[in-house]
Amino acid sequence: MANISELTRKEQVLKALMEQAGEWVDGNLLATEKVGGSEGHRRLRELRTEGHDIRERRHPDPDRDIWQYMLVEPKPEGIRHDFVDAYGHTVEGSILTPLLSPGYSRGRCPTCRKTRLFQRLKEPVYVDTVGL
Repeated sequence: MANISELTRKEQVLKALMEQAGEWVDGNLLATEKVGGSEGHRRLRELRTEGHDIRERRHPDPDRDIWQYMLVEPKPEGIRHDFVDAYGHTVEGSILTPLLSPGYSRGRCPTCRKTRLFQRLKEPVYVDTVGL
């Protein structure tokens, strides 16, 4: 079975679980050509050894003889920052004013106190609240 994605099979399984984090996903959906390939269940074991908390259970419907899996994501600590400026300062999106260009906002940087253009991060970062 050919990998038709830019992601590795393991990354595909992790992405599928992350998209439904906190919800049960049928095991057979993690072993399709689109996600995980024929070794999707092996990818689950690999993800567990890397430290991901992945729970498993039998499907609650006794007529369905399959396992289900759920990614349990720990709640990040700190304040979620989802925008960054050209100087690497990150901010929480709620303090910014959205612009017409998707993914861009304008606002006052709490670090340098200057009005700057901010771009949305692909993945948010969490800033420690100690010392704020």
